[in-house]
Amino acid sequence: MSELLKTNLRLRDIQKGLPEASKRALTQQLSEMIEDGLIEKKDFNQFPKKTEYSITSLGSRLAPVFNELSKFGDKL
Repeated sequence: MSELLKTNLRLRDIQKGLPEASKRALTQQLSEMIEDGLIEKKDFNQFPKKTEYSITSLGSRLAPVFNELSKFGDKL
């Protein structure tokens, strides 16, 4: 999530940052975050298919919370 605060990302870029997460778990979590209004998914009408995820204004307002959670996780 912290990388999405900086730039739009494709699924493969998100996966690179979370190598321990399975693709299925990651896509499920992204879907839940879309439903919650934290991120949005944009499909580009091109070949090969291109999809990007970006942070919403609600997600941006929650950035301090995500940053603190990330710091906490780093200490474990």
